[in-house]
Amino acid sequence: MEEKAYCVYHENKNILRSSSSGGVFFAIADHYIRILKGVVYGVASAGKEVFFGRAEAMEDLPSLMTSKYVSCPMGSSLFDCANDLIRGRNVFFTGTPCQIYALKSYLSAKHISEEKLLTADVFCHGVPQKRYWEQYLREQFPNEEINRVNFRHKKPSWTAFSLQVTTNKRTYSSPLFNDPYMVAFLKNYILEERCYSCSFKGERHVSDFSMGDFWGGNAYYPEFLNPQGTSLIVIRSNAATVLGILNNECRVKEVDLGLALFLNPAYSVSPKRPSDMDCFETEIKKRGFLYAVSHISNDLLNGHKCLKTIANAFFVKRPKSFGKKYDVGIITDYGYSNFGNRLQNYALRSVLEKAGFRSANLSSTAFFRYAGGSLASDLIALFKGPRRLIRKAKIKMACRKSGEITFPFVFNANHKKNLSSLPNVILGSDQIWNGEYNHSLLPFNLGVFCDNNENQNIISYAASFGNDRVSAADLPLFRSAFSNMTAIGLRELGGVRLVKALGFEGKLNLDPTLLLDKRDWKLAVKRFSTKRPPKKSYCLKYILSPEIANTKSLFGNKTPETMIDVLEPKSPYFLINHFDFLRLIEGADYVYTDSFHALVFSLIFGKKIMIKKREGMEGRISSLLSLLGVPEQFDRIIDCKSIDLSLLSSIKDESITFLVKNLTTHHG
Repeated sequence: MEEKAYCVYHENKNILRSSSSGGVFFAIADHYIRILKGVVYGVASAGKEVFFGRAEAMEDLPSLMTSKYVSCPMGSSLFDCANDLIRGRNVFFTGTPCQIYALKSYLSAKHISEEKLLTADVFCHGVPQKRYWEQYLREQFPNEEINRVNFRHKKPSWTAFSLQVTTNKRTYSSPLFNDPYMVAFLKNYILEERCYSCSFKGERHVSDFSMGDFWGGNAYYPEFLNPQGTSLIVIRSNAATVLGILNNECRVKEVDLGLALFLNPAYSVSPKRPSDMDCFETEIKKRGFLYAVSHISNDLLNGHKCLKTIANAFFVKRPKSFGKKYDVGIITDYGYSNFGNRLQNYALRSVLEKAGFRSANLSSTAFFRYAGGSLASDLIALFKGPRRLIRKAKIKMACRKSGEITFPFVFNANHKKNLSSLPNVILGSDQIWNGEYNHSLLPFNLGVFCDNNENQNIISYAASFGNDRVSAADLPLFRSAFSNMTAIGLRELGGVRLVKALGFEGKLNLDPTLLLDKRDWKLAVKRFSTKRPPKKSYCLKYILSPEIANTKSLFGNKTPETMIDVLEPKSPYFLINHFDFLRLIEGADYVYTDSFHALVFSLIFGKKIMIKKREGMEGRISSLLSLLGVPEQFDRIIDCKSIDLSLLSSIKDESITFLVKNLTTHHG
């Protein structure tokens, strides 16, 4: 079944009184009861009890409309629903994905037609066990009678809701991050054991549609911002019925399925079982529920999000128009600490310039990357030591001198309009698709810009996953992004295989640094390097991962007298830019590294090199050296002068052709 995702903004005042996902439920439930004279099934509550309820009148709906984070027995609901269908009544049945599966299995076993049945499940984080709820109430409200519970009381806001409990003595209200029960729920300590390996995630949903809060959607679709909440629905079947009802009460917009599911991972992946679950259970038995929860490390509050919100309000301004000055936007890893990263960007821009294109970088405006001119990251660098800040400034200055221009981008109307004016966007190079260290940037790095512009070419060039896998939760995002790309270029053979496994064709590209020759790089060093290497022989050490072996012993008797470690803050060669780094490689007798780009420039300048295997990162090195016919690649001295780089000439020509061919020709 083909899935499609829709953002739902509720305008009806009655709907606004419910939660955001409850608004979808209310609109459809209202139609089934008032128009179709049918019945509605869903999880209901009365006081502290949670059960499956049945509604056939409007006054019965309120108890079904709010979230209930407690295990709920289905009771006679399956039997009752079957009887309603046998009598020819229209039925709208809602629940968790496993409850919908139970209903459909029951109806199938009884050979009961589903013609008049509409089913919906919720984006399920997991179902808490009832025993935890009962123990929480006993300890938190001793000798009090529970009259009403609202798990999602929208104060202070939809995104920062509260748990509200009304007793015969008081009304208790606590933000979700402070209440012990909600903390235990959100950190996965109180879920049913089966939830940790749920059988009904992703494509295994069997309902007609799924509904939930559109968490994160406001950042990408700000025009649908609603203080009361915005819904997300994923429709698999009966789309005409669902959309026909919702369009009468709400604003409905189709959104990118991959992006929507990326922002709401509960749809696709099971919650992770805490490693200290046994200790948690022991503490409950010894000292009680509240004590056990109080000793869970509560890292739910995210200061980064708070800073980002402030930055969006005060620092993000209307973007400068690209106009006709630029016709290519480059999305790549962004930062001023990794030499190889800035050099590959320089190389790509240089190749584009030779081909007649005018390019600029595009940077996602996460707070640490743009506010106050990267003020936050500057402060972090200063905290680690002033020399780090000085080196960062040197790299920034070299970037500006070499023509690097970066435009900040955030998903608001002005920025989206400005981005859509670019005829071409290149994704890459480097590890922009490595979800292990830049997961929050994946949508942007995959070119998922919400509103697709049919006249805009989006291609990847020498993009890298950094490893040989994509997490299950991210698969819909990658598939959606790849389907919108004009062409997919990868840096490693493993990446080509991975893209093919996802159902798409990828082309192997050379890293941009290999598209320029030795003469080009010598000229770049001459123009932008500011620090000369020592006159006596030396070995350049550039280890990005923790060093495992002693460097000198690895080189044996051939160890140069001088060792330059450019990552050692006390080294006189720590305060360099990326073109200084090139000059140091050019002048070195040996290079000791685990860096892909240090290998590339050792090949270009014909250096002797020893490569250390970096766990999970060796694929890109192996892929390149295999193309050059080098079998043994790690922990031995390789003389790059003996390697024939002309072996790369055909793939170099193919890479440049791939790049230019897939960009528009209207760049004069």
